[in-house]
Amino acid sequence: MILLVVLLVSNVNAQKEWHFRKQLPFISIKAFSVVDSLCMYIADYPGLNRTTDGGITWARVYAEVGIQYIRFHSKNEGILKNADIIKYTSDGGVTWPMVPLPHSLPKYDSSTH
Repeated sequence: MILLVVLLVSNVNAQKEWHFRKQLPFISIKAFSVVDSLCMYIADYPGLNRTTDGGITWARVYAEVGIQYIRFHSKNEGILKNADIIKYTSDGGVTWPMVPLPHSLPKYDSSTH
């Protein structure tokens, strides 16, 4: 069993000094997305977590096992990938409707490019 320990540090003096803030409570981080200096999303084994205070506190905003990829474009808008399913949120991760995808995607032919 591998235990991944992630430490959250903050820069309070224009990158001249870094200070330890808090050890994160996550054991198995699968993906993360940083929105700004205060807002960050982390996907771990049981779901998606968010901080809006630079990592001092965390809240589980979505419970779904198997998140492979997350990307937030703002504090409220983001996407996640779980297996072959892509979902979108516009409310900070509270609801995640599926993004409809075509049944077959066009194949990429590298010989023509």
